[in-house]
Amino acid sequence: KPKFVKWLLTLPGIDVNLADKSDGTTAMDYAINYRYKDIVQMIYDRKDFDWKAGKRNKFVASIEMADPKDIPFCEWIMKLFPECDINGVDIGNNKEIAATACAYKSEVLKWLMKLPGFTNLDGVNGSGESAWMIVCQDDDTLDAAKILWARKDIDHFRLNKSKKDVMHTAKEYECKKIVAWLKEIGYEQKATDAVMDDLDKLLKDLESKAPKKKAAPAKKKEVALDPELEALLADLDNKPKPKPKPKDDYADLDPELAKLLRDLDK
Repeated sequence: KPKFVKWLLTLPGIDVNLADKSDGTTAMDYAINYRYKDIVQMIYDRKDFDWKAGKRNKFVASIEMADPKDIPFCEWIMKLFPECDINGVDIGNNKEIAATACAYKSEVLKWLMKLPGFTNLDGVNGSGESAWMIVCQDDDTLDAAKILWARKDIDHFRLNKSKKDVMHTAKEYECKKIVAWLKEIGYEQKATDAVMDDLDKLLKDLESKAPKKKAAPAKKKEVALDPELEALLADLDNKPKPKPKPKDDYADLDPELAKLLRDLDK
């Protein structure tokens, strides 16, 4: 309760930086999440306040479940915590969640997309769902879905952690308008094509990493000879080769003795 928290903050010895052991949420994070501007200011003004305490991203916490009327509060939090990464993730409730995965209302989403320096439009929540998948789970956010479908910096065919795509989850949530629109834009066929493209890329990647076969040695180039030299070589090739002389086993002996031995061999 806000009144109780305000009283609690006046007590000596209160540790405002103490974080919840389960998800790292501090008193400041809760105050931001519930948009209690006066309590946020009270904690911020304390000398012992450490904005880095806990694990939560204060900018993301300000956007969670935000309505268009909450945009001024979100802008105020940005000014209050300029060091906070607007493209970062919020580790609350043991989940990593980006700002876009909190922006369920199209007005909040449009405002977020226009923020200078904001690039993490494809951030996901703990279930692996991006803003694109989340806005396709409610017929009331069809206009936001159309905005995100037109963006080129979003993976429209990413599966969530349950291995389901946008069409599957839209049917689970019984979003008749969303399902009809997804069919109209040919989402299912495009999703199939995207899967095939991914497979092709994977195969090409594997082929590029496979050990390459050694190339066959190049044939030696034949050098053209001088016509006269070529004719001489051809003539030598055609001449009968002289028969080798038989081996004379008596060549080192006395000539007469050698002759006698040769005669006996005959």
